[in-house]
Amino acid sequence: MIQLIIISLIFIMTIIFINMI
Repeated sequence: MIQLIIISLIFIMTIIFINMI
């Protein structure tokens, strides 16, 4: 359960980082 939240957070952060570039 916790791993799913961590993976989703990392996925969202990477998408935001890619969009900022």
